[in-house]
Amino acid sequence: MAEREQREMAWVAPEFEYRRKNVSWYWISIIVAVICIGFAAWQKNFLFGIFVLVAEILMLTWANQQPTMFSFRLAEKGLFIQNKKFYPYMDMETFSCHGKDGDDFENITFKFNKHLRRALRIAFPKNRSKEILSFLAENVKEINHEPSLMDSIEEFVGF
Repeated sequence: MAEREQREMAWVAPEFEYRRKNVSWYWISIIVAVICIGFAAWQKNFLFGIFVLVAEILMLTWANQQPTMFSFRLAEKGLFIQNKKFYPYMDMETFSCHGKDGDDFENITFKFNKHLRRALRIAFPKNRSKEILSFLAENVKEINHEPSLMDSIEEFVGF
């Protein structure tokens, strides 16, 4: 009996899409945070004020962080990320592909069978689009991508 050929696809891509931010982005962020903290003080909701302060500090800290390059590998049984995380195909309900013109990378968003589990978005090189998507389509159902509310907010804020 002939053994089934082992197929794998591997690539390296950034952990997240980096968006360059100018000085006005930082000033607008700080002004919005100060307004929210002022509103929290006016409402005597100090817990909300502390939350806004901590969130703003984290946003300013992470805003200029460069993405780390991750290795991704599609194998017969599922997706490996950095050879540390494994997502089996049987846990994946659907996937969709999306990207912007001019970028070197596109994104794949995986939705899982468990509805409480957050969708997973990974990047892949645009020049390998056909082979990666056809490999995935053999194991997971492909759907058209519809951006979520969080995707729209992330795009608007530029984070």
